[in-house]
Formats: sequence, C-alpha cells, structure tokens
Amino acid sequence: MLNALFSARHKKGICLGVMVHDLFPLTAPEWCEEKTVGSFGRWFHRVAPNADFFITNSEATRRSLHDFLADHPTIRVQPVRSASFRLGSDLGRSLASTGDTPASISALPGFVVLAVGTLEPRKNYEVLLDAMDKLSLAQSVSLLIVGKVGWSCQSIVQRIAQHPLRGTRIFHFDDADDGELLAAYRRADCLVCASWAEGFGLPIVEGLFHGLPVIASDIAVFREIGEDHCRYFPAGDASGLAQQILAVAREQSKRAPARADIGTLCPSWLESTRQFKDATFAIAADACGGQP
Repeated sequence: MLNALFSARHKKGICLGVMVHDLFPLTAPEWCEEKTVGSFGRWFHRVAPNADFFITNSEATRRSLHDFLADHPTIRVQPVRSASFRLGSDLGRSLASTGDTPASISALPGFVVLAVGTLEPRKNYEVLLDAMDKLSLAQSVSLLIVGKVGWSCQSIVQRIAQHPLRGTRIFHFDDADDGELLAAYRRADCLVCASWAEGFGLPIVEGLFHGLPVIASDIAVFREIGEDHCRYFPAGDASGLAQQILAVAREQSKRAPARADIGTLCPSWLESTRQFKDATFAIAADACGGQP
C-alpha cells in the first residue's frame, strides 16, 4: 500500500502528509515493546523520506521530530515542513451521566487521587505508589488507577495486588468504560499524571475540563498542554509528588474546588478536528503549492 501511495505521489502529484503522535520507538525504545520498536522504525524510515509535510499532536512532538531528523540526515535531506494541532476531549460534553455513579466509585474514601492510563513503564506508576507509601493513613488519601494492564508491568501489577492498602485506599479499575471513567473524574479530588514521556497527555485535558487540580511530571509536553493550570513535580520524585498531593488536599479542605479558566486548553474533538484541518491545509499549501 505504501509503495502504491509513493508511486501515485510522484506520478499524479499527490501531496503526502504524515501524522506523528510520538517518536518514542526511535527516541526512547526502552519504553516501548520490542515489536513496536521494530515495526515503527521500518514504517518511519519508509514514510519520512517521501512525506511532503508532517502533522503532530503537540509542539513537543514536532520539536522531537525535527531534532530526530536533524540528527539523522541520511533519513531525509530535504526541508522538513510541519505543523501541530491540539487533541480534544468530549468526555463529559457529549457523554451524559448514565445514572447513578457506581457504588465502587462513589464510595471511595477520603481525598481521591485519580490516575488514568495504561499500566506500562513509561506511565511511571511506581512513583505514584511510592508517593502513596509516604502519605500516612491519617491524611485520608485514596488512589484510584483507571487503566488497562499493558506490557512489561508485572511488577507494578503485583505491587498493586499485594499492597496493604489495596481495597481500602488503593483501587485499580482495568476495564472501565467511558461512563465509569466519567464518574471517576467527577468523584476525584485531583488528577496525577506522572509519565516519563508523552506525545500529548489527554488525561490532563480531561482533568482540567472537569475542574480538577492537576499534578503532572515536569516534562515539556505537559508544560505545553497544562501551562500554568497544573502543578509540576520532577519526574521520579516521589517525595515531591507526595508534598504536592498534600498541598492540594489542604487547599481543597479550605474551599470548594473551582473550575480553572481553561479557555482553549480543552477543545472538543470537533474543535480539534477543525484545528487539524486548518493546519493540514495550510502546511500542504506551503509544501505542495496551492490550496489542496
């Protein structure tokens, strides 16, 4: 299929754009499955030389793309034209409440910290559990993890299963549907995103949309996505994360949480689609000449 597309590009003047979510199989293979590293690498080395332009899901990914191609000039020697757009979220906009909040969610005790994402090394759940271990029971903090079991996560799955607070202060939902995820956002008192690296960081957008205080690892893409509406901690610093959680808990105990003035930080998927279309048409016109 790719060969046919490349041939049509040359013979029929098709303007070819490539969407890139992240480059982790190339730039951080230790955070990816071996089969993904191989298949992504082969795909990228085929499409990168033939693309007229690239579209990315964040400015952080766009910079990563340019840096990688600059460091590997044999992959592509011609100019790299690119643009980015922002992912959207309709969770809570288009999904109405399906009824009563599930008892397993509504009955979560104390100050509830929510973490959303697949269990895998890059998501850095270890530091979140380390932070929980540093918080005393007297603080009445609970942790709710919503995410499927991914790859190379046996140690974290076992740690959750054997944790002395499992079922009382630590909870893991590995098969939540959209309604349950929405209920989790509505029940939570704050959201933590502790990833070592991300292409975007959709839970941050969803958390901000639902008015949650967000604590995120201090990585470039989270700074881009969350701006000054999030608190940040050094990735891997469990003590720093614990301190941030306690600070938010104390603030929440003094006043009702207020929804942040998030403006354009949390577009709907329709708005995101419009951004994608506008960015694609603009960069295609620049790369290929004329309006596509």
